[in-house]
Amino acid sequence: MRLWLVMSALLTSVAVAAPKPSVVITGPAPVTKWVSKELSKRYTPKVLKTAVSPMPTAKEVRDVTAPSRAVALIICQASGQFVTLQVLNGADGTPLDTVSLKATAKKLPRAMPKPQLAALMFAIGSGKAPGKEAPVAAEPEKTSPEVSKVKDPAEEKKEEPKKELASKRKKEEPRVEPEPAAEVSEEGSTPSTPSAHPALRASVGFGGFNRSFSWAGNPSPSLATASQPFSGDISVDASWYPGAHFTSNFLGNLGVFVTGDFGVGMVSRVQESRFAHSATRIRFGGLVRLPLGDRFALHAHLGYSRHELTTSAVAVNDGSARPNIPNVLFNGFRGGLGFRVRVFSTVELDGLGGFQAVAGKGELGSERFFPAATALAVDVGGGISVGLAEHLRLRAGVEWQRYFVTLNPAETSTFFAQTASDQYITAAASLQWSM
Repeated sequence: MRLWLVMSALLTSVAVAAPKPSVVITGPAPVTKWVSKELSKRYTPKVLKTAVSPMPTAKEVRDVTAPSRAVALIICQASGQFVTLQVLNGADGTPLDTVSLKATAKKLPRAMPKPQLAALMFAIGSGKAPGKEAPVAAEPEKTSPEVSKVKDPAEEKKEEPKKELASKRKKEEPRVEPEPAAEVSEEGSTPSTPSAHPALRASVGFGGFNRSFSWAGNPSPSLATASQPFSGDISVDASWYPGAHFTSNFLGNLGVFVTGDFGVGMVSRVQESRFAHSATRIRFGGLVRLPLGDRFALHAHLGYSRHELTTSAVAVNDGSARPNIPNVLFNGFRGGLGFRVRVFSTVELDGLGGFQAVAGKGELGSERFFPAATALAVDVGGGISVGLAEHLRLRAGVEWQRYFVTLNPAETSTFFAQTASDQYITAAASLQWSM
């Protein structure tokens, strides 16, 4: 009975004393500390104070895993809104798996999600500790001259095949190293990481605008001006960077955009009469984004703009005919610059400025009014948005736009004026989907 108790105690002590497998971890300090905590229940984490290259060779991996006979090397990387964990075999440096999760080095979750943790544990469990070949190969260099002289010639002949085998292994190692290097470069490089800036923004909202049209330069008395009060407006806006879903390089910063404003229940005053109007403004084109960190980005745009406003032929209040104020249809190429900055965790500011070379002018440029007229336009706008949910935001914005028209009247023209201006101020509140 006593013998049985002694044997049980010995077996229990051996089982308790059995060390857990070691894992070497390298990377940013907050991430390595977090990963060490997650693995400490099943493994003994060893955090390297010195960094290793992003694409380590088999020898570099063994150099850091051999001292503790670690079964795996984990390279932690934090880029944008993603943390990537590359697991390499501790014996030969071959890649076992790459685990990615949405987080930053400054904002890590309390616990690793179960799917990613299971994948990480499985990858580490597939690794092997480095063998003892490296220490054995290094021993002949430490052997003193006296020992080498005492060796029997027969033993030296037996060691020659071992040396040849070791040399063959060294020659074969470079053939194995390029494969893991290619794997690590594909998984851990920046281009394979989604952009930290949203790939898609789409919004719809309601607001309104007012219009002011006037003539200058001794205009003909028969030409009328227009002053339109604040009228209802439906606005839509969307921008999309397709490459940003999977990469943060240059391709992830090329995008397209489209915006639209549609007037609702518009009525304006011309002298004492009130006329109904219809108004649409559509813009579309390409975008190029320049991220400057995770919070700030500049962007340039180039595209096409079409802005139309028509006036009813008869007044809605007294039935009088429309005075001499032309319908307009401004269209042409438009370009500009903008910015977006995240001030707080959920608050963003944005701004945009554009310039348009106006090609068409609608009835304003017809034979009846001023066929030789030329025009250009400028616009400036901005807004503030607040996060309501994970992808949903509330935005309020305002924009000022003005068309500068040089009329170039002829001596035989029906009407006379040197210049005209058409000004719009638009404001809207919209719900925005961002991801």
